[in-house]
Formats: sequence, C-alpha cells, structure tokens
Amino acid sequence: MPPYLYHCNREHYLLDTSHSQSFVLFAARSYIDMGMQLLETQHWETQYSLSLDLYEMSASVSCMLGDITKMSTCLGEISSHARTFADSLKASSLLAKLLASSSKFEEARSNCLIILSNLGEAFPSDVGFPLVLNELSLIETLLRNITRNQIKQLPPMTDRNKLNAMKFLNMLCMYSGISKPMLLPLFSCRMVRLTMDYGFCGDSIVGLATAGLSVVSIYLRVIYIFHVVLKLTFSFSSLLLFSLYSSISPMIFNLLPA
Repeated sequence: MPPYLYHCNREHYLLDTSHSQSFVLFAARSYIDMGMQLLETQHWETQYSLSLDLYEMSASVSCMLGDITKMSTCLGEISSHARTFADSLKASSLLAKLLASSSKFEEARSNCLIILSNLGEAFPSDVGFPLVLNELSLIETLLRNITRNQIKQLPPMTDRNKLNAMKFLNMLCMYSGISKPMLLPLFSCRMVRLTMDYGFCGDSIVGLATAGLSVVSIYLRVIYIFHVVLKLTFSFSSLLLFSLYSSISPMIFNLLPA
C-alpha cells in the first residue's frame, strides 16, 4: 500500500473511532441522566448507594466528554452527601482531574496530598532539595538491589488503602511532572516502597519508571553542572573562577550516590 493511502486510512480509522467513542459516551450519559431523573426526592437518604453510583458515573462520563459544568455539579452533590471517607475517594480523584484540566496544578496537588494523608501516606509540607536528594539516594540503593525476577514474583497488592494511595500518587506524578518536577522523586519513591512492602499493582509501573528516570536525571544534572564549572574555569583561568571550582566540586561529588 502506498504511504499516502496508509496515512489516509489511518486518519479515517482514528476519526471513525473517535466518533464511535463520542456516540457511546453520549448514549451512556443519556441513560445515566434518565436514571438520575427517576430517583426519589430524598434519594440521598432513601437510595444512597444507587445515588452515589449514578452521580459518580455521570461525573466520570462528563469528564471524558469535557463537560466541566455537569462534572462540577455532580462532584458537589457527592461531596455534600458522601457518608464515609471511602465513599468520597472517587469524587476526590475526579476533582483533582478537573482542577488539573483547568491548569490549577497547585490545587490539584493539595487535594491529592490531603487524601493521601488520610490514607496514611503523609508528606512534609516543606520539601527542599536536600530532602529530595536523600530520597533519591535511598531509592537508588533500593533499585540497584532489585532484579526483574523479584518484581515479577511480588504478590498482588490487596490493601485497599494502599491501592487508593497508589492511584493518587500516580496522579501527583503526572501533575508534578508538568508544574513542579522537583517533587517527582518524592512521590515516585513512595510508590516504589509501597510496591515492595505491599505488592504489585497497575500503578507500580509508573512508580518504578518515574523513580528510575529521577535517578538518571539527577546524574545528568550533576554532570551538566560539573561540565559548566569546568568550562568556566578553563575558559577564563581566573583566580576567582578557580576558587569557585574548588568550592563547588566537592559539593557536586557529594550529590552523586555512592
């Protein structure tokens, strides 16, 4: 098949697939809306489980369709009527996605961090470079001693709190990668620890990949800084730059994991 025909067919297929998905989503929302209309007047008291399911489904479909107004309304209803913390988790994850879609990454992170704290996975409020470096050093040692077979032999993660924590940590990695990369090692390292302590889950792949990328990134960053210092020193050969090199080089070498 000529290349131009392949690309035309591929674009046509993708367009058809997109239209089919949109049709399915709109059809699903019409059925969900019908179900919501049939609820009793005091449905949050008399039909709590059904109401929660319908409003969660409506918020999810609205999220996929980009209907922010309908999504916000559904999330507000769930937030006002959820009886337990566990019942609010789905809405909290959707709220984080809603905030991130509006580029409110700081609010999305704060929302996720509050949920994680309630799930037993708290993080310090003040995160500095030394803390991140220490975390990277610990995780680099841990990853160095992990083999592929060890990961494959891990049992499935079954603790509901930890599974939910992994989902919110996954979202934090995505949002931090866009707006605050320095936090990535902190969140991904926690995901690796939870995986090793409680078992493997779908989100474990994100944690392992992001933690590995963070370790590689810090090596590249240190090499770049060292290169810049050397270039400045040998280009100008001044006493000032030599003194700068002498004071910075021990710090650079200390950043490298043993």
